Amino acid sequence: MSGAGLPNAHLALVADVKVSLYLLDPAHPNNGGKAAFFNRFGFTQLSSTALRIHPQANPVIRVMPNPYGTKYLVECSLLSPDGRNPCIHTVWIIDPSGTAPRLVTAFPYQCRPQADRDLLAASTKTSELPVTAAPPISHTYFGCLFLECVLLVLI
Repeated sequence: MSGAGLPNAHLALVADVKVSLYLLDPAHPNNGGKAAFFNRFGFTQLSSTALRIHPQANPVIRVMPNPYGTKYLVECSLLSPDGRNPCIHTVWIIDPSGTAPRLVTAFPYQCRPQADRDLLAASTKTSELPVTAAPPISHTYFGCLFLECVLLVLI
């Protein structure tokens, strides 16, 4: 599935409350700096359209089945109000009985901490973890940004 598009991306659902009370709310206890990141690119409490379009314009890089449905990790360019279009990850889930992908979270695209990279390497070299097992996605948002994101912030 990696590299393909999100199934039914045209039906993508983004709850306005997810944007206003989580992604763009610096006071939310689990925000982790996401609000500061998105605000730097001109996003306001009212903008969720770019998130709805994101999975239509970018590839799925990881598929993660779980008991609640199937999660999809989509990466890269997010159309931003200021035109700098940062590279981000969005996570979507399609419920077992559903067809429409629903936004779970979004965060800046960056390199993984060493522990995540070690787990990924181990999963492809040993039989301890199946190759299809997805390593955890880090929630340390302002660590090691890839060059393209660093350049976008500096522009």
